[in-house]
Amino acid sequence: MWANAYDKRDAATMSCLLAPEYRHTAHDGKVINRAETLARIAAMPKDVAIHHELENVKPSIFGDVAVVYGDARVSEPDGTVLGLTRFTDVFIYRDGRWLAVAEHESRINLRERKSIKNEH
Repeated sequence: MWANAYDKRDAATMSCLLAPEYRHTAHDGKVINRAETLARIAAMPKDVAIHHELENVKPSIFGDVAVVYGDARVSEPDGTVLGLTRFTDVFIYRDGRWLAVAEHESRINLRERKSIKNEH
């Protein structure tokens, strides 16, 4: 749902997935909050198609907290890979639903990695 909402630039759906205290640490080290994340998604041009493919997704649940590790491949419709990232997302279970409170991404060098499958 998360990647699909991002690909569609669906800020309304993303707002349902992000806790008020959400923080995103991007691959370049910038930290942005929930409002900045939603504004960034809403401002993305809708006519530029990109696709996020998640791989090696490994969730771990610890009571009302979940940590999700994985890799994301961002590509154009023709399959050209724009970027690879390794992510860690942290969710909390609050008011009957899971909400993201933190996300961290690290870029994977495209020249060194042709495939990110089964690496962790």
